[in-house]
Amino acid sequence: MSFKLSEWSDLSKRSRVIFYTVSFALLAASLLFKLGRHGFSSLTGGTAAFHTAAVLICIAAAAAALPFLHKLSAEKNFLIIWTLLSMLFMFSGTLFKAADENGHFYRSFEISKGYAVSEVQESSGQGGRELPLDVDLKLLRDSWGSFSENKDMTLTEDEPFIIFTNLSLYCPVSYLPQSAGILIARLFTKNIAVIAYAGRIANWLAITIMTYFAIKVMPVKKELMLIFALLPMNIYEATSMAPDGLVVALSMLMFAYVLYLRFEQTDTLSVRQYILLYLMAWSISLLKIVYLPICMIYFLIPAERFGSTRNKIIHAVVMALLAVGSNLIWLMICKRFLTIPGTDSSEQLRYVLHDPLNYVKVMIRTALHGAPRWMLMMIGGYLGALNIETSKLLALVYMLLLVTAFIDFPKASAFIKAKKNGTPREKTIRSENVIFGLIVFSILMLIAASIYIEWNAPHSDVIVGVQGRYFIALLLPLYFAFHNATRAYNDTDPCPETRTALSEYIILLVNACAGLDVLFACL
Repeated sequence: MSFKLSEWSDLSKRSRVIFYTVSFALLAASLLFKLGRHGFSSLTGGTAAFHTAAVLICIAAAAAALPFLHKLSAEKNFLIIWTLLSMLFMFSGTLFKAADENGHFYRSFEISKGYAVSEVQESSGQGGRELPLDVDLKLLRDSWGSFSENKDMTLTEDEPFIIFTNLSLYCPVSYLPQSAGILIARLFTKNIAVIAYAGRIANWLAITIMTYFAIKVMPVKKELMLIFALLPMNIYEATSMAPDGLVVALSMLMFAYVLYLRFEQTDTLSVRQYILLYLMAWSISLLKIVYLPICMIYFLIPAERFGSTRNKIIHAVVMALLAVGSNLIWLMICKRFLTIPGTDSSEQLRYVLHDPLNYVKVMIRTALHGAPRWMLMMIGGYLGALNIETSKLLALVYMLLLVTAFIDFPKASAFIKAKKNGTPREKTIRSENVIFGLIVFSILMLIAASIYIEWNAPHSDVIVGVQGRYFIALLLPLYFAFHNATRAYNDTDPCPETRTALSEYIILLVNACAGLDVLFACL
């Protein structure tokens, strides 16, 4: 958290022992209370016993590791706690429990067979494909007991046409890790559960690698990235086959790498770095077009890295054309899958353009009505298909952690003190704040517009369908929209290890309780 106790390195060994003893006691008491309320007997029989034991082992391992994590680098710190918390959600939640995960599985399976574009069923006009999955995936989703009874189901000889038209809109880039995992698993087995878990694990591995290197190269505020990455909702999505975790991981990597090029690197870009910048811009545009404004972060790369201002402008134009052009091509290919019942995108667009002031009122009304729920959803107050409610109190505790991180009390205190003493402050480069602010604003507008035009009935009074996880990728640019990146890089953090230790205890507590809530929902 962002309040100063003292330098962690200056704390005595006894003080650290007391801190962790109290923390672990509170964690144990919280878990025992939650387990007791649900009933110990229901957690110790059949398949529930195994998953309960696995979840508690993950929690215990994370708690045991906490006292030693401050000795490690931020990225290694992340890797350990992230892996343990990811396994916590892997063991607590059944397959296909996350929102639309069965559809993501179908789309990934389709791509693993070499089909980049779905087919359209003539009778219904909806997208999908004939797949060897003539089974009821709900049997693997409903409960761990049902999963255990049906875990041996295999791919079928019959290949019915399976409809997943809303996921057919997603570009194959969104499912490259998942489809790769599924393809490899299909070479060795026909077991559907094993194949699905291979897709999950491959997706999680890609997200883990990207987030690890994002934290590694980030030149400033590494502990902030830990807080954002370890949101229960983000971990939960990363352990499913949904592409949302990829969006968050790639956005973090883009921000971190650009700030590295801005503050750390002094020589010109190498060919490998050019390829990486182009690849990231192209990928983020095809993952979800609404996140394309993230590419504006490239303007923060100094012209010297490109060799000249002229070269920078040329590459900026080419990158923009590549990203936007690729997405427009995909939109032309997949527009036939935009067949959502009860919607009319053309009419909705005419309505917005005809009365933009009313559309602004719709956005304001939607924000006032939905903001509290979006915040809870973003943190993890609702998991599964948003039908698993976790502790709202603990979600609010994590919210407090985010608020204190954003306010950054030590820096605020130093600023107030310097102002009182008349100490001159370093000149702020406002263009940095403006670019980060434009990124956040543009993405928010695109999210609202895309959902309202494509997924809502014409002339709706509110925008229905906005979900909190869409905003996780905006947390880092939102922070730097208010806190200047150059000043943050030049300032020394007086107590990063103390705040990281306190933050990780809160992170563990909230994720542990959320994981148990997911487990209870799967019994």
